[in-house]
Amino acid sequence: MASTPRVWRGDPTGLYEARGGRATGVRASFGFEGGAVVRTDLLERAIAAGELGADSWQAGEDVILTLRPFELVTLRITRG
Repeated sequence: MASTPRVWRGDPTGLYEARGGRATGVRASFGFEGGAVVRTDLLERAIAAGELGADSWQAGEDVILTLRPFELVTLRITRG
């Protein structure tokens, strides 16, 4: 799994599975006290609750993901 380097003032960051296998129990950490985390689509819009892939985490919750082979996930992280 790999990530894009940009996380600043609510900018989204991308995570992707780069080896062609399923990645389960992937814990994302950000190096700062984060606030809420919301999964977004590739246009960086929050995925509405009830839609496939809709995930969100409150401040202090562990961000744990499962990624399919070569899947790209975009997360918007607000500073805590």
